Amino acid sequence: MDKLKLLRRLLDVSEKIITNSFEEYVFEGYVKKPLMGQLMDLIDSTEEYSDVEKSIFHYVFVMDIIIRKAFRLSKGFWHLCNQGYGDAGAGAVRTLLELCIDVEYIKQDKENRVERFCEHWYVARKFSMDLHTHRGDSIPGEIRNKIINEYETVKNKYPDFKDCLWSGKKPEQMAKDVEISKVCFKGIYGTLSTYVHSYFHTMDAKSEYKSDHINIIPTQLTPSVELSNLVIANTTVFFKHLMEEWLNATGVPITTELQRVFDDIKNTYYQGNNKL
Repeated sequence: MDKLKLLRRLLDVSEKIITNSFEEYVFEGYVKKPLMGQLMDLIDSTEEYSDVEKSIFHYVFVMDIIIRKAFRLSKGFWHLCNQGYGDAGAGAVRTLLELCIDVEYIKQDKENRVERFCEHWYVARKFSMDLHTHRGDSIPGEIRNKIINEYETVKNKYPDFKDCLWSGKKPEQMAKDVEISKVCFKGIYGTLSTYVHSYFHTMDAKSEYKSDHINIIPTQLTPSVELSNLVIANTTVFFKHLMEEWLNATGVPITTELQRVFDDIKNTYYQGNNKL
């Protein structure tokens, strides 16, 4: 089976389902709070919903954010792979794995971890403001003070919050908590990570092993099927997992067409009882 076409089928079918299942929220006027905060407040202020129902809405909303991010990443990877340069996105495929780990981690304690995931937004916004400040951008004092106050509020609530770690843990720690084996995590995450940094063995070079030495052979500037296959396989498996979790969270029924794609992916990639 053509694996690149299989990924495209997965994305095309999923896009139709996601698009048809959620209305776009449009807020007119000045946005006084981040969009996520507005939506959460809108849900919480509606008296007709119980606390349990509100918790479910929060989880669905978070899953909708995650699946949309995952889709955009995956579609970008498909375009790179379609041109034969999938290795250009290999490092970023780590993000899909991190999203899979995020979802599994949140599921262990939905109520508390969904809230934590959402409130990390204020930490990320402070982090973004600091970057703009270091770049020399001018930020109005009123906005600056508001961002700092919100940041300090959530930091007091979650002392272990870090700029880029909403759970307070590194991906490897979270993977262990959701029972993804260290061998599996290191094998996948570690391999993908090498394409983020300027390691010699990922700088367009291949190794040729001889009996007494190793020759380093610069690769051609032409597309690489081998490197693209690495990205295609991981993107397909990770996005499938996230799509399944999104369907479970939202209650959106799986279509016959998508089930057929899932079956083809399972027959193509899955062996044994893989965690993802």
